[in-house]
Amino acid sequence: MVSPSLVGVILGGIAWLGLKGVPGTAVGCVCAAVGVGLGIWWAEKARRGKVTVAFVSRVRRHPELQEQDLK
Repeated sequence: MVSPSLVGVILGGIAWLGLKGVPGTAVGCVCAAVGVGLGIWWAEKARRGKVTVAFVSRVRRHPELQEQDLK
């Protein structure tokens, strides 16, 4: 799954490179800002959908993290 923030920044970079001058900079910044905004919105929606404790406990159960705790 691709992050909306990453997609927005990539599209913004392509727009910035494709359109020269002020219009390219403006379109690139708008694309990047919209992508970051959507990423923040999506992350908050996911955070509110699951309890934070459940998320953290799922991460802590990961085998690689448990091996690091034992060392």
